[in-house]
Amino acid sequence: MPSGLDSTLQDPDPSPPAVRRRGGSGVHAMRAPRNRCATCGQDFPPSYVVCPRDATPLGVAGQGGDPLVGVVLAGTYRLARTIGRGGMGRLYEAEHTRLDRRFAVKVLHESHADKPEAVRRFEREASALARIRSDFVLDVVDVLRTNDGRTAIVTGLLEGEDLQRRLDRSQRVPPAEAIAIGRQVCRGLAAAHAASVVHRDLKPSNLFLEAAPDGRLAVKILDFGVAKLSGEDEMTRTGVVLGTPAYMAPEQARGSSSADPRSDVYAVGAVLYRMLTGRMPYEGADPGATLARLLIEPPPRPRSIAPDVPVALEVVIQRAMARDPAERPASALELEAALAALATLEDAPLASVGTMRPERDDPSTLALPQGTIERAEHIERDAKRARPLAALLAIVACIACGAATAALLGAIASWPDGALGAGEARVALSRALAIVGGLAGAIACAVGTARWLQPRWSSAPAVQHASARLAASVQIGLSLAGGSALLGLARAAIAGARFELSPAMILAVVAAAAIASLAALRRRA
Repeated sequence: MPSGLDSTLQDPDPSPPAVRRRGGSGVHAMRAPRNRCATCGQDFPPSYVVCPRDATPLGVAGQGGDPLVGVVLAGTYRLARTIGRGGMGRLYEAEHTRLDRRFAVKVLHESHADKPEAVRRFEREASALARIRSDFVLDVVDVLRTNDGRTAIVTGLLEGEDLQRRLDRSQRVPPAEAIAIGRQVCRGLAAAHAASVVHRDLKPSNLFLEAAPDGRLAVKILDFGVAKLSGEDEMTRTGVVLGTPAYMAPEQARGSSSADPRSDVYAVGAVLYRMLTGRMPYEGADPGATLARLLIEPPPRPRSIAPDVPVALEVVIQRAMARDPAERPASALELEAALAALATLEDAPLASVGTMRPERDDPSTLALPQGTIERAEHIERDAKRARPLAALLAIVACIACGAATAALLGAIASWPDGALGAGEARVALSRALAIVGGLAGAIACAVGTARWLQPRWSSAPAVQHASARLAASVQIGLSLAGGSALLGLARAAIAGARFELSPAMILAVVAAAAIASLAALRRRA
C-alpha cells in the first residue's frame, strides 16, 4: 500500500515503488478524461474505442477499464496507474506534469459520492493531515475534485509496507525494533495532538514502514478518516463507537466522543503488545464480543504469551494500556520518554530517531533526556519487585488485620472489670475471644485481598498501585492493633495492675516501629 491513505486499501503491485514526497500545485482545475492505450501509451479522446495506431481496445486493457487512469487532475497530476482499492476509494500513482515527481492520489469511490457521512469522513482525513506537521505523519499535498465532483487527496508516495503486512509475514518484531517503531509513532501522535487531532484508529495497518534515506526504519501514521478534530462538530453521535476494537481504549469503546490523546496512548501500547507477543490484546472474530471483553477484563500479561519480552518493556506497555486513563502516561511524549529509556538497555539503533523532550514546544524537535539508563533500570527493578512486594504486603496486611481484631476484642472483653487480670475465667474468655476473632479477621482479610489482587496480578503497574494501597492498609491495621493494645495496658495501669512486658506491649511497640518505617519509606519514594 504505497500511499497508506486507507487501511483497507491493498496494493495489487508487489514491487515497491520509489520514495517520493512533497510537491504539487494548488490549482483546482481538471482536463477532460482521456483513454490511454496500454500498448503504445498514447492518450486519446474518450470517444475513441480503439487505438488508431495499433488497434488496441481503449479503456479496458491494463487497468481493468478504470476511467480515471490517464486523467490529469488540476492540470498537474496525471493518474498513471491504480495501486490500491478499498471500500472507501481507489488509490492511484500520479505523475507530475511539470516536475519529475510522483505522488499518490486517493479518490473517493463513486458508490460513496452521494453518501454525506462517507464524503465527510474522506474530507476530514484531508483536513486532519493538513493540520499536522511531522516527519512521522503522511504528508498531504493537495485536495482536488474530479470532473464528477468526487474528492481526491494528493499525498507523498511511499515505499515499503504497512506494519500489518510485516506482522503477517513475521508474526513478531524484536524488542529493539518494536521500541524504535513505538517511539516514532509517539512522536507523530505528539504532533497530531499538538494540532488538536486525536487519531482514534491507530493499528498496525495504519502504520507504514519505509526506509529512510540513511537506511534506517521510518514510520508514517496513516488514515485519519475517523480522527477527532477540535473546533469541529463531532462526526458521530454520543455513544457511537469508531475504531478497531482490538486496539481501542475502554473509554473509546463506551463512545468515541470520549476519546482524547490518552486513548491514542492506549492504542500505542496495544500495537506494542501485538508486535512483541504476536497476538492482539483481545482476539476474536466478533467485534461485539471483543468490545465486551475490552470493557470487563484486562488483556493477558505480555510475558505470559512471550516470556522473552523484557520486564521493563512489559511494564511500559501495561501502563500505556491501563484501563483508567488517569493511570496512563499523560501524553505521547511521556510514553516516548519511557520507550527512549528502554532503548538504551535494548541497544536499539535509534540515533536517527531521537528521544523525548520537546524543544521550543515543537514535538518534531527532540533532545536526549538526562538519566535515561538509570530510569530504565529503575523501571525494571520496580517491576521485578512489584509482585513479591505486593504478596509480602498482603501477608502483613492480613496479620495486621488479625492483630487489630484480636487486640480490639481483647480490650473490649477486659473493659467491664476495669482490669485485664480481674479473674482467671475472664482472662481466659478474653484471650479465646481475641484468638478466634483475630484468626477470623486474618482469614477474611486474606480472602478479600486475594480477590482484589487477582484481576490486577497480570499488570505490574496495577500491582504497584495495589501495593501502595496495601501499605496504607498495613499502616491502618497496625495503628489499630497498637492503639487497642495500648488502650488495654492503660486500663490495667489505671486499675493498679503490675506492669509486665506482655505480648500486647510488644505488639504495640512493633506497630509503632512499623508505622514509623512505612512513613519514612513513603517520604523517600
